[in-house]
Amino acid sequence: MFFFRKRPIAAVLVWAGIAVAGATALTGCSAPEEIGTDPVGKQAILDWVDIALSSGNCADAVAKIEPLLNSEESDNTVRMKAASAYACHAGINFFQTVTNISANSDAMTADFGAGFWPTMAKLFPSAGAGLDYRAEGAILAIDALQATLAPGIAILPSNRINAGSFNEGSLFATDRTSDANIFMIFNAMAAIGSFENRYGVPDPVTYKKTALLPWKTAISVGMDEDGCAYVSSIFNLMDSLGATAGVVPANLATTLNLIHDNLEFVLDGACAIGCKGTDPALLPVELNRNNQWVNSGCSAAVTDCDACPAGLRDRTRCLKQDDDIISCAAAGVVNFINSADAGWVGP
Repeated sequence: MFFFRKRPIAAVLVWAGIAVAGATALTGCSAPEEIGTDPVGKQAILDWVDIALSSGNCADAVAKIEPLLNSEESDNTVRMKAASAYACHAGINFFQTVTNISANSDAMTADFGAGFWPTMAKLFPSAGAGLDYRAEGAILAIDALQATLAPGIAILPSNRINAGSFNEGSLFATDRTSDANIFMIFNAMAAIGSFENRYGVPDPVTYKKTALLPWKTAISVGMDEDGCAYVSSIFNLMDSLGATAGVVPANLATTLNLIHDNLEFVLDGACAIGCKGTDPALLPVELNRNNQWVNSGCSAAVTDCDACPAGLRDRTRCLKQDDDIISCAAAGVVNFINSADAGWVGP
């Protein structure tokens, strides 16, 4: 069972149009009028962000948009602009990213999905926390995009993200605008690749991992932070791919659909193993090729699941406890990536 609910997407969406909101190079903007040193009005702030992005000044763009984003003046325009500013830190250039995905399409879908993980590490490098802001930019962009909702959406309290804030979001991709879901694809990929570089230490030639991802149990150090952010990015990618099916251009559709289908095929099983705390010795060899799968520390009596819980889309919901179904399922996903034939090949 998966958690994107299909409904028609406006056929009039023009793929390249997202570049206006999502690309990091915007041109033709003139400086807004000022009184003293402060821009006048909401539109002036948005214009200033465009100017900063057009010159590649990510920090200035974020500094200008965040006060507006975290105010009662926030709306979908502001959220998409904020996502663009954060994506600048993630190193996402819309057109270049599309080109890179197209150029690596065969590698991304090779070996029944195993090619996806090293390709993410290749396309979205990160030197490490404190050395760049690629992972941070990507996950903050995801936060903004999750709150970029279609008009008239009714969200149950259990499905809300950042409830009570000026930027309440939804767990479900189909609650968001098409533009947000398209841009989500690239930011989720950037988050996945950045975290893989920081923790999996990919080989600089093959991009196979040389270290296991560390969030192998529900109580692993960092499960409630980077671990949950990494796993939630995988699910937000899968959901956005599903929600935008039929919108993407033909030259990318086959690749993106295969990525979606490969993820959909394996993730529920991985979550179930994590939730049930299945003994790794009982797993088939294709899931535990090098005996590296670690018991999640969870118990079916407490955290049983047969499918991935919807809450995995929210990076803040992992409690780092062995009675927390979200943390248990996330550990299952990490173990799958570490150990399965269709995971990230490495040691």
